[in-house]
Amino acid sequence: MTLVAVEPPQTRTRPGQTWFFLATALVAVQPSSPTGKGAVLALSDVFLAVAILANVRGLPRCPRAMRVPMALMAGALIVGWFHTAAFGEFSTLTWATTRLGGFFILAAYLFFAYFYGNDREFVRTSLRAFVYTTTVVNVLLLESLPTHALMASFLPVKFQSRLSGGLYDPNANGAALACCFLLVVFGGSLVSRRVLVRGVLSIVLAYCLLETFSRGALVDVGAAVLFIALISLRRRPSIILGAAFLGVAVFALFDAAGVIATVSQNLSERPSSSLDNRFFYVEDALRAFYHDPFFGTGLGSATHRNGAVVHFSFFWLLGDVGIVGALGFAGFAVVNIMTAMRLTISRLQLGIAGALIAELVASFSCESMYQRHWWILLGFGLAVLDQSKRGRE
Repeated sequence: MTLVAVEPPQTRTRPGQTWFFLATALVAVQPSSPTGKGAVLALSDVFLAVAILANVRGLPRCPRAMRVPMALMAGALIVGWFHTAAFGEFSTLTWATTRLGGFFILAAYLFFAYFYGNDREFVRTSLRAFVYTTTVVNVLLLESLPTHALMASFLPVKFQSRLSGGLYDPNANGAALACCFLLVVFGGSLVSRRVLVRGVLSIVLAYCLLETFSRGALVDVGAAVLFIALISLRRRPSIILGAAFLGVAVFALFDAAGVIATVSQNLSERPSSSLDNRFFYVEDALRAFYHDPFFGTGLGSATHRNGAVVHFSFFWLLGDVGIVGALGFAGFAVVNIMTAMRLTISRLQLGIAGALIAELVASFSCESMYQRHWWILLGFGLAVLDQSKRGRE
């Protein structure tokens, strides 16, 4: 009897897959407009557009789990745009148009991540590129390095003393770094098979995370670690023990180097007015909701009144576009949580689960709904779950 080697089936590369890989790699290098009038088109959006053109004959569809939340949010934002067009000022309408158009860009990221996510190796490679690109950009922007001045000339920053990376806002950058940190710590061999490489990368990301001086980002990581501990304590206690050992080692290293003292002093000296402003924005959104609970006061109305967006995604939608948009985001959050709870089989899945929880928690302290990498992570997570389900059938 002759034995014939059988090669494993290869996943067919889909049109535009390379372009979406580049979009994912650069998704955290997309500075917002310093004028506060909304997000500008990023380089990753250009690669996304090329991927769309490559699939123009067969565009991907919305994942089943996201159809109702997406329909609610899209409908509410469209109605909110018409409300602003009819009763708002032109400057507010310009901001509202960027938000409405930006939502459909976010939808495209979700659809294509789910579409290409059937290839497990593509998911791993894309997330690896996302982690490394985000890390390199942040390291080059550290004030202690001579590369800071050159990089800062290309990437506008909101606060000179806080590390904003490629996202203009240090809080948004902190959330992105939190996602990368969790992908490295809990993603196993996602970024590298070598433990030393993962350890060094974890330390670098932790230092960059502290340099954002973002309290919210620290809460994001803490909440995600607690979530992973709860869902994997019985099945994978070694992961929790390893993460705890790494956390203690990193803390001891930074404490010895004086980093912890510097960060603590910076956070203690931060004015309480920033926190008070966030509560004021939420109260303003609630007043807008009471004024018009079904349709809100118009897309962009909160920014027009306060000069800043509400630092809580749910309440921002509640005030601007009413209960329908808020319910859509609540559905998005539920899908996010349910997806994370089911991503428990492999280390790759745990890494994605932690990142999803971190971004969801970030939406409580800043307007993170328009962070493109969040939608990519959710699309990949849903695709990985569907693939695992098909493998068990």
